[in-house]
Amino acid sequence: MSDRSPSSDETETDATGSQVDSTDPMAEDEAAVVAESTADQGPAEVVTDRLNGIRATSRTRWQVTLVAVVVGLGLVWLHWLGMVVGGALVALPRRSVRRGLTAGLGFGLVVVLANVLALLLVGPAAVEAAVSMQQVFGLSVVLPLAAGVVGGLVRGVV
Repeated sequence: MSDRSPSSDETETDATGSQVDSTDPMAEDEAAVVAESTADQGPAEVVTDRLNGIRATSRTRWQVTLVAVVVGLGLVWLHWLGMVVGGALVALPRRSVRRGLTAGLGFGLVVVLANVLALLLVGPAAVEAAVSMQQVFGLSVVLPLAAGVVGGLVRGVV
């Protein structure tokens, strides 16, 4: 065995995107096994494997959830179906269906809080006008919560 490190022309990237020393025969065998096992899997298995990798550590789950909340809020701003998509996005990294549903409900709560904050920024007259519409205001509170939970049901599928 030599103590030298491989030069840039002796390293390659394997099927998973990690650096492999091309002079090491074991690394080539491992890369071939990974490429072969990935080739045998269908798209659903690949997605499930990646989600399981995200679900493995708490830090990764929370990072992905934070990104999902930001993306979901952006989608809510564009279209009301963003509430369902956002609920699905925050539910996917959760470990169980129950936690996924709870994450979807939490996303709905974030949307409701963002609505209330937007009303408060406009002024007290906007809050008074919104609350005076009783049923419409009630729907603006209930629908994001329900849509988040419906989106969270995706966790039961994946």
